[in-house]
Amino acid sequence: MGADSIMGSTLVRNYIGPMFIMTWSIPFAILQVYCHIHEGGTISGLIESVSSGRALQIVGEELQKNGWNAFVMLACFMAFELVLLLGLPGKKYDGPKTIMGHVPKYRDTGLTAYIITLLTAYLISEQLGWFNLAKVYDYYLAAIVEMNLFALVFCLFLYIKGRTFPSSVDNHFDGIFVADYYRGIELYPRIGKHFDIKMFTNCRFGMMTWPLLPLCFAAKQRELYGEISNSMWLSVALQLIYCAKFFYWERGYMGTTDIMHDRGGYYICWGCLCYLPSTYTVHTLFLTKYPYNYSAPVAALIFIAGVLCIFVNYWADYQRMKVRETDGDCKIWGKKAEIIRAEYTETRDGKREKKKSILLCSGFWGVTRHFHYVPEILASVFWACPIGHGLILPYFYVIFLTLLLFHRAGRDDRKCSGKYGSYWTEYCKKVPYRIIPYVY
Repeated sequence: MGADSIMGSTLVRNYIGPMFIMTWSIPFAILQVYCHIHEGGTISGLIESVSSGRALQIVGEELQKNGWNAFVMLACFMAFELVLLLGLPGKKYDGPKTIMGHVPKYRDTGLTAYIITLLTAYLISEQLGWFNLAKVYDYYLAAIVEMNLFALVFCLFLYIKGRTFPSSVDNHFDGIFVADYYRGIELYPRIGKHFDIKMFTNCRFGMMTWPLLPLCFAAKQRELYGEISNSMWLSVALQLIYCAKFFYWERGYMGTTDIMHDRGGYYICWGCLCYLPSTYTVHTLFLTKYPYNYSAPVAALIFIAGVLCIFVNYWADYQRMKVRETDGDCKIWGKKAEIIRAEYTETRDGKREKKKSILLCSGFWGVTRHFHYVPEILASVFWACPIGHGLILPYFYVIFLTLLLFHRAGRDDRKCSGKYGSYWTEYCKKVPYRIIPYVY
């Protein structure tokens, strides 16, 4: 590769790419919520309202009307989840050891925090009457605007913290503000001993808003129409089950790309603080004003298919986690796990060290190299298909997830090929397809 090509690649990676993403991502997140609340989820309505200036006017009016209430709501929710993160007892466990030799420490409190959060939402709304969950829908647009502003400042704090007082040796500083702000500096940023910032942004805020928002949208639909449609029940129920699966498996999430490779910067933290709440629930947000009822048999089929996909997704992740925890000494689908014991080298403090890892070639991981993405995408289809309308935007999460996971599969394969070399080549011969058997 010539010097001009290298310079161009560096320019795109460190300046143009991050600036482009940060420039469009914030208005995209805000306008997506605006479109589903005020324009019926139609692209034509969104384009007309933006070009005429109506969208900006309405967003400003929403901030003026609901800004303070949205701020109080967000502050209370963050404080509540922070108390759960710091205060809940749980079994201690170690995260994967990093290339620098750091071993992050965690407490297994995800499922407990999830249950307590849902029960608290039910108690304060349905039993005590302290807060009407339907109000979240009313404050939603203002809250998304405020969260974007908060995320910008918060990511600046992460940048300063990474530069001045990093939490561990696992930090990387490019020396380019735009790149470091976007990708982050610290791999495991913490405040004190127990406040793990990525666990808070990713799990206790981002993933915890996911099940709560559909419940709030269902409450708003009940307020508007006096009842909740079965399409809303389907969408909410499947998402609650999926999120319960996530928090039950949270320990496994600590060994994924989000935690092990993505540093604490705009990319991951803004994504969990703003993009996740604005995108992952758009289908349910749309249903709030546009209820749809399926026949009982069709509704039952959608629910069963959705639950089955969630279970298969968990089962695949469990197989991999089981093999790692037992060092390959276990059975998968009734047979001894078929594995490849791969060796690779890591450079630490200028010294090259040999490491070992396990590549699972049986079970779901013998079907394709990333088979668990198939049921995850299909599950999103089933909890979005209750929309029942011929629009594209309400299905954006399904489209986004598909593109994300296909891109991630390619990125993971390239990383593994560079890391494991001939062992990965051997694995690809045993498992030739990346995601879809006999197709891709």
